[in-house]
Amino acid sequence: MKSVLIIGGSGLVGSSLIRLASNNMNVFFTFCKNRYEASTSKSFFLDLLDKQNSAANLIKSLSPDVVVNTAAFQNVDYCELNHNMADQLHVKSTKEICSAVKFLITNKSITGQVIAIDSGQNLNWKTPDIIGTKE
Repeated sequence: MKSVLIIGGSGLVGSSLIRLASNNMNVFFTFCKNRYEASTSKSFFLDLLDKQNSAANLIKSLSPDVVVNTAAFQNVDYCELNHNMADQLHVKSTKEICSAVKFLITNKSITGQVIAIDSGQNLNWKTPDIIGTKE
């Protein structure tokens, strides 16, 4: 059975996706402030603003077939006043998630491994496909 990781699963879009996907897929999802319970799915706490919690580690350890990122600040005014935090959640975290997915796509033999990474910036080991540089 295929698996999906829904990042931001406790929000409106994420929780709807959990319900839809639970019938046909193994569902994993994350929550941050609002814990969401789904009897047929496994949840993980993930604060995308906390550099110690890495979406990349979770993606690489679960190795899901599909990753959906629905995490976002809901209050546009808050984002306007707190541009750096909004940028961290909406841009930098999304780039980290994309890098981890790219890593899984290009390294199909990797399953169930946790790779230590700190918000996509400082790797315990460096590979060009994760950090986007050429060696």
